[in-house]
Amino acid sequence: MANHETMTFGGQEWLVLEKQGDKALLLLKHLIQQNDFKYSDYIYVELRWENNPLRAWLNDQYYNSFSASDRERILLTELENAPSPWYGIDGGNDTKDHIFFISLWDLVKYFGDSGQLAKGDSEGLTTKGKIKDQYDKARIATDEAGKKREWMLRTIGWEVGSHLPINYFVSISKKGVVMVFGYGPADFPQLRPAMWVKI
Repeated sequence: MANHETMTFGGQEWLVLEKQGDKALLLLKHLIQQNDFKYSDYIYVELRWENNPLRAWLNDQYYNSFSASDRERILLTELENAPSPWYGIDGGNDTKDHIFFISLWDLVKYFGDSGQLAKGDSEGLTTKGKIKDQYDKARIATDEAGKKREWMLRTIGWEVGSHLPINYFVSISKKGVVMVFGYGPADFPQLRPAMWVKI
């Protein structure tokens, strides 16, 4: 776990990634399960963050699970959804969200930058399309039971192809390795929400 301050919000424990004046960027400390996940929503669908069903879930069911007073503190945030840095795949339109996943660039900013992201490695995909460095341990996440799990970012990863248009999203492995090529939808249900809140 990276050395971040923590705070309780909405009855859950969050990492404080950044503070700006009277607001803070929070990242959930432990992964949560999305029980309404439907694998069929991700097959033969060309996904970007803007039309990812998990985005809709975060900003509807999960957002509304907070009390009215807590929801008033959750800020609407303008998000840039940039193209894949190594594969050049379009990240879709920018969005405005109350709750979201952090981006690949956020990950590097808040969990450590070894320079590998800027260097890039678009060859090899599953064998080379990853970042394994001294910050692996800081990126490891667990569920509430303490089990290590994969978690995903909102940054687009690899696009399988025109015959099977499933998009992968950049993800973090159980060992903390950044899978820049991404993981497929079978690994999506474990979520790590983020949000800007008034403090």
